[in-house]
Amino acid sequence: MKRVVIEKAKLKNIPRIEEIFQECYVDEYKTQYPKSSKKFILNKIKDSKLRIKGFKESIKGIRRILLVAKIDGKIIGFSQGSISKDDKSDGSLDKLFVLKKYRKKGIGKKLTKECLNWLKKKRVKEIEYYTLVKNIASIKNSEKQGFEKFCYIMRKKIK
Repeated sequence: MKRVVIEKAKLKNIPRIEEIFQECYVDEYKTQYPKSSKKFILNKIKDSKLRIKGFKESIKGIRRILLVAKIDGKIIGFSQGSISKDDKSDGSLDKLFVLKKYRKKGIGKKLTKECLNWLKKKRVKEIEYYTLVKNIASIKNSEKQGFEKFCYIMRKKIK
């Protein structure tokens, strides 16, 4: 595989980051709810204004970071981390997405590691990462990075 470069995102990268988010979100959602249609899933995330605002804040902000993974100059994944407003010693790995074609090649691990390094430099002492129960690849990656299962959120659909 060609060399992967991890770097801070730039404002001009946001449209590509949003494309990757949408494509990967569909994949992730389908791991949990395999019968859901792509149209249904995309409809759940159609209002991208708030998400894009968050991407911009992560690029410009002091308490947030947005990293991209590139191969030959092309963005193929990203991670987003943040520091809590209330407690500066708490942080989170907010998003981690890698295009399907590039998964299982250590790119998610590299993005995670860089995000964790940034949080550590900011003196964060505890980091949370949320993922879906059936996203086994994400769970394995986070466990390899030292994350432990902490709590379960139970959900029931009412018909």
